[in-house]
Amino acid sequence: MNTKNVVTTPKEVELTENNDEHSEKIGVDVQIHYYTHVGWDGTLVMFFMLIIASLFGYITFMYTVSFSSFDREFVWLFIVMGGLFVLVVIYYLIRWKNLVNKFMEEEQKRHEDEAIAASWSQSIQARYESFQIHGKNYLCALYMGEIAESVNQTINAFTVYTCSLPLEITSVMFIALSIDCFHTVSFMAGKNSSNRRDRQIKVDASVDFLFAVLPMFFMWFGYNVPISVQDMIQLAVFPAFMMLLKLDSILEEIIRSRTATATFKAQENAAVRNSRHRNSLYRGLSHFEIADQQQAAVPRVVHMIAAGCKFLFGMIFLILAITHLASINTNNVECGKFDKWEEGCKVKVPFCNSPFGANCNCAVFEVNKHNWTTLPETELKQMTALKRLKMNHGPLKSMFRDFGNSFPKLAFLDFSYNELKSVPESFGTLKLNVLKLANNNLQYLPDEIWNNGMIFHLELDNNNVSVISSAIKNAKSLMLFYISNNSLSTLPNELFLNPETNINTKLVSFFIDGNYLKQIPQEIKHARALTNLKINNNRISNVPKEIGSLKRLSNIDLRNNNITDLPDEFLELKSSLQFTYLNNNPICSNGWLNAKKDIKAIVEKREGAGCNEQCSIYCQDRFCGNDFCGRGCNSASCKFDGGDCL
Repeated sequence: MNTKNVVTTPKEVELTENNDEHSEKIGVDVQIHYYTHVGWDGTLVMFFMLIIASLFGYITFMYTVSFSSFDREFVWLFIVMGGLFVLVVIYYLIRWKNLVNKFMEEEQKRHEDEAIAASWSQSIQARYESFQIHGKNYLCALYMGEIAESVNQTINAFTVYTCSLPLEITSVMFIALSIDCFHTVSFMAGKNSSNRRDRQIKVDASVDFLFAVLPMFFMWFGYNVPISVQDMIQLAVFPAFMMLLKLDSILEEIIRSRTATATFKAQENAAVRNSRHRNSLYRGLSHFEIADQQQAAVPRVVHMIAAGCKFLFGMIFLILAITHLASINTNNVECGKFDKWEEGCKVKVPFCNSPFGANCNCAVFEVNKHNWTTLPETELKQMTALKRLKMNHGPLKSMFRDFGNSFPKLAFLDFSYNELKSVPESFGTLKLNVLKLANNNLQYLPDEIWNNGMIFHLELDNNNVSVISSAIKNAKSLMLFYISNNSLSTLPNELFLNPETNINTKLVSFFIDGNYLKQIPQEIKHARALTNLKINNNRISNVPKEIGSLKRLSNIDLRNNNITDLPDEFLELKSSLQFTYLNNNPICSNGWLNAKKDIKAIVEKREGAGCNEQCSIYCQDRFCGNDFCGRGCNSASCKFDGGDCL
């Protein structure tokens, strides 16, 4: 950031008011410095914008699995929003000096501009400028934005907040929203001034930020409520866009205000030097006059209508807050009759889809070690707000047929460690992000399950699935696919092919170890985003040369196969491949690696990998003791994942 003192030539900012022959033309020497014309407050706004851009970067990081695949639907919106904030900061860092000069020139020319504005061919630009913070119609744009934000917050209140967060959180949120609305009412109904207007914009930007970030924080980290891409868009994108407009206005206003103040001081100094009063030498600065013009440009009835709309929204939020507060300590006897309700429902949302009448709804339901052989249909179907459902370690054998049609908000489903033999076809209507069905008795999957276009994480480990249908091509978002220890002998080509481009840029991790594969399909070359490939414990005798096309491959596990050599194309992975596991293959004992020094260097790049034996055939030693209980390392030989599973 360049803060070097920059001196401009004297600016003839104002002329004398007198029209007689003794009129004077006095130039004003305004020194332009970053610290006076942008200052700490302008720098703080730009820093705040970079924080918002970083949050969008984090969201993108999470939804693309560490930036591994950007093909997930609508993820580009987060990239665009973050990029816009960065671009605005860059623009002001580069152009702040030009803006200062522009603002001073506008002060000098404004009367001439007003006289010829109607004759300009660029009248559209002038009209646009009139709705900016320095324009006379800005209050209209501000009021419309305020009402649009309240509409968005109301939609979020009924569709996201009350269906994802407990009463203790939503009550506080609605009280805060009602206070914000009533504060805005007082602004709209009162007389406009530059200070009041600027304060209102800053308050609005702060509220937008808090109500975009805090709900996501509570949902994601506090209550483990999964947030679908669609919910994230609803929560973040519109508020962020409005924040961008306001922060841009605030930053421009800071520079304009500081420029006007610097000009005013320079004029005062010039007046003192000439033994004159400033008002006798200079006109008033438009920056200090625009607030009155903005007030006059909006009819009184518009002020009152806008204030009335905000008051109505404030009352809605206040009524919601009172209703929620009154229900916090209410003991719902009917819900208590449901076995496991108190234990299983982690996030109770009694007002989801019923804003003024409590019910037995739940956003997160988790039960471990249950005794159900079939799902409690009547009780579960009341939980239309379910976003996370987890039932593990029980004798569950079946689900009701219309399961998929009963939970429109479900994003995370974990039925691992049960005795399921099949899943209903209605699964295809769900909008799941994560599906875990590991450690069951599944023998097949209905084709409809692949119609779940939102699913990006699928676990089917330790079942008896023998076929993956070609319908997997419909799983457009699948990034993490774990199907270890099943009965697969072949893989469909469609797994690695995009139906439109023949290149799969989504699949990041693919674990197919512990099956009956005899070869790695040549079509794997199309999985260009593939980073982790576990294909150990199969019957593979050779690695195809197409493996060299996987330029992002970082981890490949080929242990316990019949591999005697590796193709020369393996050298193409030199820069990306970090971990190669080959233990219990003929290649580790037949001398081939010693004859291929270049490939051997890749295989032995990381200590502990290569031909070294691991603690179990399912585990890689480097994952033991990583504060996470991994299923493959949960064995006595691996010390139960270094103690993490104890």
